[in-house]
Amino acid sequence: MPRRGRSQDDLESKLPKRARLDLSYADDEDEDRIEPAPPRAKRGRQSRQLPQNEDEDDIKSVSQQGNATSYAYGSRPSTQRGGARVVPSDGEGDEGTDADDGNDDDEEDEETVQQQIRLSTEKGFAHSGILHSVRLDRFMSHTCFEYMLGPNMNIINGKNGSGKSAIVAALQVGLNGKVGITERAKKLEELIKHGEDSAIITIKLLNRKPPQTENGVVEADLTYKHDVYGDIITIERRITKGTSPNSFAVKAKNKHVKLEEGVTTKQEVQNICDHFGIMVENPVAILTQTKSKEFLAKGKPEQHFKLFQKATLLGPLQDELMNTKIITKQVDSMLKSNVEKAPEAEEKVRKKEEAHQQAQEMMNIDQIIRQAESAFAWTLLQEEEIKLHKYETKTAQEFEPEAEAARVALEKLQTKLDGLKNEQIEHNEKLQEATERSSHLSVSCRDFKRKAQTIKFDIERQRRRIQEFEADRDKYRRDISNANTRMESAREKHFAGQEQKSRIVHEIKQIEATISGLQEKIDSSRKQESSLQADRLPLEDDIRRLKGEGNSLTAEFEGKRRQHMQIASLARNKDDLARFGDGMSHICDQISRNQRRFHRVPIGPIGQFVNIQDESWAAAVEIAIGFNSLRGFIVMDSHDAKVLEGLLPRGGHRPSITIADVGRDRYAVGREDMPDVSSYGHKTILETVEIRHNAVFNLLLDQSHIERQVLSATEDDVTQLGWSRIPNMKMVWNKRCDRAYSRNGSNVFRNGHRPIARILTKDMRPYLKSLDEELNNLKRELSTHKASVQDAEVRLRDLDSSVRSVRLEIDRCEKQIADLSRRRTTLEDQLSQAENAFDPTPFEQEISGYEAQMQESEASRSRALSEIVALEDAHVKASDEASEASKALRQANETTQEASSKLEVVHDQMARVKSKSRQRRTEHIQAQDKVSRAHQEIDSQKGKVAETMVQARNTGDCPENIDPSVKSSSAWGRYLTTQKRRLETEQERRGGRTAGEIELDYLESKKKHDENVQFRERVKYYVKMLKRGTNYREDLLIKLHSSLKKMVKANFRRFLSTRGHSGSISFGKSTGGVPTLRLSTEMGTHQKVDGERHRTDDLRTLSGGEKSYTTLCFILALAEICQTPIRVMDEIDVFQDEASRHASFTTITQFCTQYLSNRQIIIITPLALPNFTSNESVRVVRLPDPLRQEGRGRQTIMDTFMGESNE
Repeated sequence: MPRRGRSQDDLESKLPKRARLDLSYADDEDEDRIEPAPPRAKRGRQSRQLPQNEDEDDIKSVSQQGNATSYAYGSRPSTQRGGARVVPSDGEGDEGTDADDGNDDDEEDEETVQQQIRLSTEKGFAHSGILHSVRLDRFMSHTCFEYMLGPNMNIINGKNGSGKSAIVAALQVGLNGKVGITERAKKLEELIKHGEDSAIITIKLLNRKPPQTENGVVEADLTYKHDVYGDIITIERRITKGTSPNSFAVKAKNKHVKLEEGVTTKQEVQNICDHFGIMVENPVAILTQTKSKEFLAKGKPEQHFKLFQKATLLGPLQDELMNTKIITKQVDSMLKSNVEKAPEAEEKVRKKEEAHQQAQEMMNIDQIIRQAESAFAWTLLQEEEIKLHKYETKTAQEFEPEAEAARVALEKLQTKLDGLKNEQIEHNEKLQEATERSSHLSVSCRDFKRKAQTIKFDIERQRRRIQEFEADRDKYRRDISNANTRMESAREKHFAGQEQKSRIVHEIKQIEATISGLQEKIDSSRKQESSLQADRLPLEDDIRRLKGEGNSLTAEFEGKRRQHMQIASLARNKDDLARFGDGMSHICDQISRNQRRFHRVPIGPIGQFVNIQDESWAAAVEIAIGFNSLRGFIVMDSHDAKVLEGLLPRGGHRPSITIADVGRDRYAVGREDMPDVSSYGHKTILETVEIRHNAVFNLLLDQSHIERQVLSATEDDVTQLGWSRIPNMKMVWNKRCDRAYSRNGSNVFRNGHRPIARILTKDMRPYLKSLDEELNNLKRELSTHKASVQDAEVRLRDLDSSVRSVRLEIDRCEKQIADLSRRRTTLEDQLSQAENAFDPTPFEQEISGYEAQMQESEASRSRALSEIVALEDAHVKASDEASEASKALRQANETTQEASSKLEVVHDQMARVKSKSRQRRTEHIQAQDKVSRAHQEIDSQKGKVAETMVQARNTGDCPENIDPSVKSSSAWGRYLTTQKRRLETEQERRGGRTAGEIELDYLESKKKHDENVQFRERVKYYVKMLKRGTNYREDLLIKLHSSLKKMVKANFRRFLSTRGHSGSISFGKSTGGVPTLRLSTEMGTHQKVDGERHRTDDLRTLSGGEKSYTTLCFILALAEICQTPIRVMDEIDVFQDEASRHASFTTITQFCTQYLSNRQIIIITPLALPNFTSNESVRVVRLPDPLRQEGRGRQTIMDTFMGESNE
């Protein structure tokens, strides 16, 4: 069968999209041969069966070789599955008339057909392209059913309702068939078993490679992607309610296969079916029971012919041929229309050629303009080169030597600065060690002082407890005395006349009086001790306070002394940063080292950019702006502020950091923004100072309001201006800078002790002199303070001596009281013996209770006194430790001050070197700027020269005798303008078009005309080729149609002859011109009187069995033409009697096993079968009977049951 292709692109673009023509029949010697397109894959197996080396002449070669039918209808040229091979005859074939078709008894034709049909018997079964198994889950009447198919003959037998036809429907739907061809449902969802939500169809196809035979011959490999799928290809289709039903899966060994890019699973399933030639929508391949019954009951000649056309695929070929003829006519019509318009196009080209010849004068003027443009460009180039030479000479002789000298001087200073930096690092390390030790000692000193203070609070608490115990003791003594008095009174009444009693009682009273006196003396001594202790605590506090003040004075003195030494050293070294205090040189050096870490280098200290015009106002201006503000720095953003914060030294007086827009221009300050004090002869701070940086200027206006601060020389004017209501005036300052008056009249004391400038003055001697005076005053104050401390310590020692004396007296009295108490106890024992009837027990018990309580209170008091003594010792120890820590701290501070002094000296030297380095760097930068600007001018001039050079070269070569001194570029420009005006005048005469546009228009029109002529010639050739190809295809189709007719006739006769019958097939047309196919039979049982067989042209006159058998033979004959690997026939024997049915099955089985062993035949029947013996070629499966539920009319299939019949 001829292939489909496509023609050349320019022709195909003018044809409908549905037209794709193959012009491969063109002669080889033609130079403009049209190459065919690759063959398009069709439904079926013919696209794969074409040889791999097929070229444009394959269609002719197929006809000559005799294999056209096999290739066209998917036959497989291999030993695995080789069916009937038919070679078409060289005759004219059937003409489509009843007279020709009825000549079936012609023996010459019969012999020719029999000679063409040669069935080759094959050994073995198909290795690929046939069914291995089918599994149904929840599909139609099946819940879970799996069927393993045999390689050749498969007979499925079962009663109605057992699910036989469901297997056919599953094959059609599972292999990408439409749901309508199943004749069981209109939607896929209707195929799901009742009560379920989804169904799964699993179909496995064999994909094995053929084995090597005994003689070493290897069959053709017809597998599909064996390296991907292996021996079995699994196709799974899932049907779900409510979702998309097109859910396919392709697996190999139960694993999903990764498909090629752009290929869907559904397309892959169709590719597999196309490769193996499986046609599920062809009724010859799969004949459902509905189609079978309709064919048997209502089969008409017209329907028979349609079945023949559909099975052989001749119908689509005829439709394609008709489309090709229609397209040929359309292209021929377009060609004639183009030829008719050709004279008009030639006339247009002729007119444009005349206009082009008349435009030659404009081209002459255009030539003059191009020459003038060339002269102008080259003259301008020479002028620019002269300027460039002047710039280069000046740069090389002036700017570059100056920059080199500045660089050499800067490198020398940098070398000296590096040495000082190393020395600075060494001193910094020493200073850091001393600072850390001072910090540690300072913490220890604070801890000792805190401990002494805690002990002092504990002593006060114990003394308050002692006073409470003494009060309790006095109360108990009074209670004991009262009890004794009552007891003695009772005893005296009882022993009134006894002399011994009187003596004892008298002595006891004397003892008690003595004890009472001693106790009073002890109480008085204790009060005296408490008084002395009370006087001692304030004195200790005074001593500690005086020592603390002395330490502060000492530290202040040392700080002032160190500051004086540093400033004096810096002043001697003429360091400009000395006036900003300790560490400023170090801070500036750190900023210079780490300037790459900043987005923009900080500006500061701010006072460095402020100059005072009148030195007498320096102190007042410094106080008004603020010392900390003048020492501060300005940064661009928070990142720079964070970096600078990390560079500042820890502790001490750190400079302030302000974030501001450092790139902003200076604020515009007018007279209206300042107070009007010119009439008083005064000035504002803004008018007194000179600020060298815009950012510093803006900051002082924003924070210090220098434009609103007024300076007054006389005290009276200060007061008067302060109380006046002058607009924009914030504050008025006097020269002593000890006070300032604001607008509302309140005075603010700002710096009453230091009216000397430090930062804004160039002469540091007054400030150093004031520091000397402060040092002398501090020294005198420190001497006086030391004398006060010594006097307080003498008084404290005297108090301690008095306390010890009082404690000794208390101890002596307590010892006497103890002796007298023992004597009194003895007398009381004697008195007790002298008593007869007197019972002092109640009084003694009461007295004993009081004495016990008094002893407990006395013991608590003694413990408190002991704790006080221990706490006082601990307090003295803590005070001593604090003093020692303070002394060590002072020594550490002195060490730190000494290291800092040395570091300041290094800072001074570095500051001087840096100052010179900055000056040299400024000079170097200025020199480099000059060189850079000069080079920029040179580069700019070189750019102009290069640009002018390009423009000049674009105009052409340099004309001779070009001299700018003779005729400048401006003169050439004026001449060029004149010629362009002439050209514009000529263009206006010709409609505004240039000579180039007129020429381009003419050339384009001529080119299009020539292309159109060539196109017409090519289209004529294409139309000629189309007509030749159409005629050739039409002839080939006629031959193919005739050959297929003969094949189906011969196969039909052969199948009928297996049971002793004969028959024929005739092709013709009905009265309405519709093609028909009529079946005629001569049944072996139908004989005339003369013994000949009776010929039957109307199948309706046959019995049901004869009609069914005839139909079966016709279907088998068509199937042999299709060469499909799988054939399914459902209920083909429904109208046969038992004998015919048994004979039919016997005949089919014998024929399939002998001649169609490489095909897979599936026959489904509900009727009883003859006795078959299952073997490797024949497999019989009987499905179980459906189970009927009483009263409900529903059935259930035993799906999991599967058995093979051994009958």
